[in-house]
Amino acid sequence: MVEETFPTVKKDEYCHDHNESPMAKSGIYEWTSISENEILEFEDMSEEEEEESTRDYYFSDTSNSTSTSTSNSYPKKERHQRRRIFKRRKEKAIKKALFELRSNLEDALQGDFLFGCAHLALLNEEERKGLENLKDIALWGVPLLPSKRHEGTDVVLLKFLKAQGYKVNDALEMLRKTLIWRIKEKIDQISDEKYGDDQDELHKVVFIEGMDKLGHPVCFNVYGAFKDKNLFNKFFETEKNRRDFIRWRVQFMEKSIRKLDFREGGVHSFLLISDMKNVPGHAKKMKELGPVGKEAFNLFQQYYPELIYKHIIINTPFWYYLYHGILTQYCTHGTKNKFLLARPYHVTETLLKYISPGNIPLQYGGLGRPNDEEFTSEDQVLEFNVRAGCVAAFKIPVPEGNVTILWEVMVVGWDVTYKDEFIPDDEGSYRILLSSEKKITESVRNSFYINEPGRILITIKNITYIKKKVFIRRKSKITLPVYMTTYDHHEQQ
Repeated sequence: MVEETFPTVKKDEYCHDHNESPMAKSGIYEWTSISENEILEFEDMSEEEEEESTRDYYFSDTSNSTSTSTSNSYPKKERHQRRRIFKRRKEKAIKKALFELRSNLEDALQGDFLFGCAHLALLNEEERKGLENLKDIALWGVPLLPSKRHEGTDVVLLKFLKAQGYKVNDALEMLRKTLIWRIKEKIDQISDEKYGDDQDELHKVVFIEGMDKLGHPVCFNVYGAFKDKNLFNKFFETEKNRRDFIRWRVQFMEKSIRKLDFREGGVHSFLLISDMKNVPGHAKKMKELGPVGKEAFNLFQQYYPELIYKHIIINTPFWYYLYHGILTQYCTHGTKNKFLLARPYHVTETLLKYISPGNIPLQYGGLGRPNDEEFTSEDQVLEFNVRAGCVAAFKIPVPEGNVTILWEVMVVGWDVTYKDEFIPDDEGSYRILLSSEKKITESVRNSFYINEPGRILITIKNITYIKKKVFIRRKSKITLPVYMTTYDHHEQQ
């Protein structure tokens, strides 16, 4: 078996034609051309195929740029029928439970007996005044009285039903406890409260950034920020500080709910991502941080049911697996299925299942940057595969001059080297090396002003034994030379 080695390119070979370079002559080169209308031209060459002929694959906008294998095996007719029967029975049971809950809630609100003596005993006289007119009571901005026919009422009631396994009495009791808790804790007025001058630091710990592929707002919990001793002491040193932090966390949840749409077919849940990187591992800190996290988890489970679509815990240390098992031991099966734990080397790969590359923050291996003025999350991102032990070349054609080309490259798993250069179409012009070959650990963004037709050549060398996914997005804009702008300015004067 002949061992494949990566050929080296000397500096004086940059002015030669690329087709004559040692890399082009090797049998481990993959070519990808990115045209102006985003039609991809991909040429995959092996040693045997290069000797015979060159094969071209053309991918249109409607096709995938990566090869996928489809299975021709379909479920049997009987199995398919059973699934349809089970689905119809389940839908029928859900509709029946929702109808019963709507009827019971309507009678309780119309007859002013939603809350019993046991519930009212938890409230003082001032708090009971808020229960004088139960017909106008609302939750998360949605009226609960079914006869008002608000389009979000059924969506809210279904969340309580689902949290209780579609048991009507349990769902109604959970709704009662939620309303009592909100009145007692004055949750409807919590948005106007302020908790010191350190709220900007808290927003570095918990924040919402971007959306997932289904449109769910993505909420990040970055617990590693509490590794800072001063920040940790500000919020967890005393019992009052811990109470304020819990209340601020509830306040953030209430403000975030305003981003949701409780109409039928709308997005009415979050994608929650908890980052455990650099989480305080000291026993004293965990003794204080652990109970606070557990209390916040219980609050959201009891009083904000089914508002979390998926909870992804990334950069998970080994000790957290045991803690997570203890924390969720009394959760329902549906709640446990919402959790997904990812070790540090699987973070980007896991997030890509739910979030597009443009919405994954830069620190998690994505293309997202805060306050990005160049790219938006709506810009098209092209996906490719680089085989193990191969060199991939991506070409961005530039058919005319006086333009600025901006591009960004992301590789899942990294462990690759990157290089980019400009190759003019004029044989008399020289190549311009933009970035020398280097190992990359995060997404690369570069731009270049071009005054003559040519192409940007991006070279990625995968020296590992694992296939790598590459994501590229590009943008071009017409740019006037500086001397022309200066001349026009003097002419106007």
